[in-house]
Amino acid sequence: MEHVIGTKGRSGGEPNNWLTVFCPVGEDGYPKLLWNKLTGEIDRSVAEYMRENYDLRHILDRDWNELGSKLNGKIHIYMGDMDNLYYTISGYYMHEFLENTNDPYYGGTFEWGDRFGHCWSGDHVNEYARSRLTVNQRFIGAMMKRIV
Repeated sequence: MEHVIGTKGRSGGEPNNWLTVFCPVGEDGYPKLLWNKLTGEIDRSVAEYMRENYDLRHILDRDWNELGSKLNGKIHIYMGDMDNLYYTISGYYMHEFLENTNDPYYGGTFEWGDRFGHCWSGDHVNEYARSRLTVNQRFIGAMMKRIV
């Protein structure tokens, strides 16, 4: 449907929005798309570009010797295990990577919200409609310790 609404990543739909942010710019000034929407063929050069520049798990793995000490104790991820935007699998990969870091160990937090979806923020008791209203109160103390 996005191809019908607008070619060259211009539909304004969710998949095209992500592609226009993370894909390199093509010779025509438009995003060089990850796949051909008519044939399904994947452009592996675009996939590699996206991986090298935007895949946080890959970048942390690639550069842990340089970044590990700078990020020690600073990575805190709260994620629902039923993410409705399909980020759960990438969350598993990130969690596994972080738990296996050493020299230094990441020293942060990775919490899974059992049966929670996207935007879960670590409240195991209340549903999202209520817990989203308390995010600032729950995190401001920890944030201030890192800022000051």
